[in-house]
Amino acid sequence: MLGNRRNIRPSYGKYQVSAEEQPKDDRTHDRSRKTRLKSLAKKVEALAAGDDKEALKVAAGQFVSAMDRAAKTHLVHNNKASRTKAAMAKLVAA
Repeated sequence: MLGNRRNIRPSYGKYQVSAEEQPKDDRTHDRSRKTRLKSLAKKVEALAAGDDKEALKVAAGQFVSAMDRAAKTHLVHNNKASRTKAAMAKLVAA
């Protein structure tokens, strides 16, 4: 055997490692970032049901910015980021 897989396959670059092989702080950091994305999406949807258009625009801007950063760091897929940003734009325009 070649030894520990962790020494062969890094958590970044050419190879993808499973969640169990990632350091624990990386997993908790990723989980907290995904939770923040979901919270921002819920906030935008709640504001879309209300009457405050200015708060909706601000919250949608925060969500789009966070989604762009998540796609840039490969937390979410680029296509998923594009789809959700388009859906938020429809909510703001309506």
